[in-house]
Amino acid sequence: MKRIFKYTLIALSLVFASCQDWSMNQLEEHFGKEETTIQDVRTISYTLTSADYTAIVNNAENQSLALSLEADSVAYKKLMLVDSLKYFESDSVAAYYLPAFIANKFSYLDAGSNVKIAFQMYNPAPEYMALMEHIETFNISDEAYTYVWGNNVDVPYLTPATEGKLLDMVQKSYTGTLADGVYAIQYDYSAAEPAFATADEKITLSHEDYVALAQYVSDHKDSKYFEKKDKKHEVDYYLGSNSKQNYINSDYATWRKKYDPENLYSSLSDEELQALHAARLVEGFTQAVLPTYFANPRMGVYTISFLMGEDQSNLTRESITFMYVGEYKCTACSFTDEETSVITPSIDTTSVGSRAELFLVVNGQIEFFTADGITPLVLTPADYQLLGVEGLDRPERIIPKLLKNKFPFASFGTTYLVVYRNASKQLEAGRYSFDGMDWNVIKDSKQKISTFLNTGTSWDVSTAVYLSESFANQSQGDFTIQNVLLTGPLSYVWQPTALYGMKASAYVGGANNPSEAWVVSPYVDLLEASKPVLVFDQARKYGVDFLAECFVMVSVNYEGDVTECDWVPIPFNQDENGNYIVPDGSSWDFMSTGNLDLSAFAGQKITIGFKYTSSSEGSATWEFKNLVVKELK
Repeated sequence: MKRIFKYTLIALSLVFASCQDWSMNQLEEHFGKEETTIQDVRTISYTLTSADYTAIVNNAENQSLALSLEADSVAYKKLMLVDSLKYFESDSVAAYYLPAFIANKFSYLDAGSNVKIAFQMYNPAPEYMALMEHIETFNISDEAYTYVWGNNVDVPYLTPATEGKLLDMVQKSYTGTLADGVYAIQYDYSAAEPAFATADEKITLSHEDYVALAQYVSDHKDSKYFEKKDKKHEVDYYLGSNSKQNYINSDYATWRKKYDPENLYSSLSDEELQALHAARLVEGFTQAVLPTYFANPRMGVYTISFLMGEDQSNLTRESITFMYVGEYKCTACSFTDEETSVITPSIDTTSVGSRAELFLVVNGQIEFFTADGITPLVLTPADYQLLGVEGLDRPERIIPKLLKNKFPFASFGTTYLVVYRNASKQLEAGRYSFDGMDWNVIKDSKQKISTFLNTGTSWDVSTAVYLSESFANQSQGDFTIQNVLLTGPLSYVWQPTALYGMKASAYVGGANNPSEAWVVSPYVDLLEASKPVLVFDQARKYGVDFLAECFVMVSVNYEGDVTECDWVPIPFNQDENGNYIVPDGSSWDFMSTGNLDLSAFAGQKITIGFKYTSSSEGSATWEFKNLVVKELK
């Protein structure tokens, strides 16, 4: 066994004296072990440039291969497109043409070498993007706000209390006038509610209120639509107020079927019947409910909350808002009130600005535009004013900066469909996603990484590799170190080493010190993974209970702080006897973890964390290297 001479040990101890207080124990950890031969496979990572795609297309071997694949030369034509598109149609197409490029560019590499090539691959846009090729725009008229506030109130904007009425406002304003397509609708908005002469009043219907409604309807029957003297059904039919179970019946079909034996309502459509129902509710509220609460009402807003549904098992809480202007006028109903004196409340104009939404019109029906995993964002005049432009000629550069300013605390993976005016002031849309650091446009192509192995006779594509880091040459790669707890003389726990990869120890000054420290991977893209696995080599010695002190963890919502996200522990493999396959601590020998299953995270972007903990009773020395996240064959 080859040992380091004691004189060398003494000399080096003087060097370490200027660093963290290393003990003789730790020096023996490093120099008392056998020297090992590094078995790391040499790997080169390379990202294709624009010129490389041209070189791939012009490669004579690739052109010959393309011509040989199909007699009609379709493959050849597709190869030629790679130069202009700067991406491959699929990873299988890339596997055809990258080997010749690699053999030419990396001709000096010997057998056994690996080259990881990052290239662009076609990323088909979701179907809804086809709708974004032609987006219309128009603003909400001042008159449209009367559908929310009522004809008697002059408030030409929406507020937090009324923004939920936007869709209803648009539908009432533009029914039958819009062709099918996508529309960006701009409206005025204020975070401050308008100030009226009195504070808002809110009422939640009690049992007595439901009884009063039913009694009022019974006493004020409409002879045009109600003539049958059926004491069992007349109240329910006329208004739908169920005073026994305390809710408003909204099952119009049941009314028509059960409570209209003479077909008095047969000529009314469902919409007309619903409008009649709303009118009767308003009449009942204003005549039988509100007067019992406010004998001398003042000008202001009054909201009534009640339960509504088709039956007792299917109820939702609804509300109707009134404005008192000498009489109660409904401000959010499905019929038009008569003109009365207009109230102009006190308005803080400095709080009024513009907002916009994206709507979809299908067969004349208007609805909010929605799509899974993405949020529409329509730029407003304030956005263009902030940018100092009227249209965007370089949206891929400008919009990421705008999004970073708008959403400084965005979560990883947040995606927006941004609708903006281009340089010609026409509306366009693009998708932008947050990668934890920056906002990036989602293009028609996405990056793909494939690993090619030099077999000695050819370059063969290997199983998909999602992350590879050997930690050779005292490098921690793109991994980061985060210290959560350092005590006593500790100034660090983890460090990259030349021979042993990433190494952690909290044994300093001849004592064990409590600590918690992490090594965190860069984001690992498993969106296209099926059976991903994690494998690495590890060694350890000392400590009390390795499995209770050292952990491999995975997070899907890590955003830069290990203490502010969720972590899932990844258990080590077990042998046939149920024993965990981990170093027993009796030697410094490295052993492979084997394939640790990550299939639960397939289709997601993850972060891998190596969590080291110690206590005053014990601190392990943990080392790991040659880490790979790959697809299991």
